[in-house]
Amino acid sequence: MRKLAKAVAAKWLLLSMLGCWSFSTVNAIDAMKLDYSQACNRDTADIIALYDSEAFSEDDKHKLVVFPKQVRSNILGKAIRQGRLWIAREKNKGPIVSFLKMYLVEDQEELQGILRDEIRCVNTLEHKVTPDTVGYYTTASLGVVYKFDEKPEFRSARIKFKWHPKQTYIYFGSTYTVEDYRGVGVSTALERFAMEQIKQSVIDDIKLNNSTQLFYIYGVVKDNENSLGRVRVFSEFSHRYVKLKLRLVDPAIDDYFEQATTVRFYRYPAFKPVFQMVGKALVKLPDDAPETLAGSGYGCLVGLDLGRAKK
Repeated sequence: MRKLAKAVAAKWLLLSMLGCWSFSTVNAIDAMKLDYSQACNRDTADIIALYDSEAFSEDDKHKLVVFPKQVRSNILGKAIRQGRLWIAREKNKGPIVSFLKMYLVEDQEELQGILRDEIRCVNTLEHKVTPDTVGYYTTASLGVVYKFDEKPEFRSARIKFKWHPKQTYIYFGSTYTVEDYRGVGVSTALERFAMEQIKQSVIDDIKLNNSTQLFYIYGVVKDNENSLGRVRVFSEFSHRYVKLKLRLVDPAIDDYFEQATTVRFYRYPAFKPVFQMVGKALVKLPDDAPETLAGSGYGCLVGLDLGRAKK
């Protein structure tokens, strides 16, 4: 059994060295006969068609930020030009069955807006907000979450998330999968694929800023509040790529890939943004609007402590 474990560890080490940490993604793509890629301009119409289809239910609208039709094409087009949208298609240029937004947040003004208006962890970068939940998740090497530790001192001190310039952020959001492809790992495979594509940019940002923490930030509606998908994917990415690439661990350590990874977790009460057109202006509805309350949920941050990254 121990020889088998070491053989598996050696296989994962080789995959990590080759930049292929997400082996399960490859299996998922083959099994589902899907093509995963970064969205391009010609995909805009197909994504818009998903929003307009009868299959896009009221429940979907409560879970996903849906911009008014008058501006939808421009907003999607901008995200595509920025390289922030990722898609899964049926093979042979078949229909899009899943899409999501993921990118490295490099602009500090944009980051402040996300932390303030979407994650709701700060009012300003100087004024912190008390989280609903805070603690540590411990995961097995394959991203299986087996422990959540909400330490007593967290509850008594009501620790707040602390922003500082030496942090690197990955944003995840706007994820949608057509109903026939839900529950079979497609959205998770796409998430892993997207993270695989931006991984070098993440490492470069960590080194450039000498970041001491890496955060994965996202929102969830209350229906999905117990989902640990983001925690699993981020922990796997951290364990099999980030820590090795930054030489925060020695890959020669016996049984490294059998070890666990611990990540910080913060959760804040939040609302999915809802927008309407007022004349020609795009306006965000207030938090107490019925449309906004229907999408109430949480803003989440999952973080990996890096110490002092090596250049």
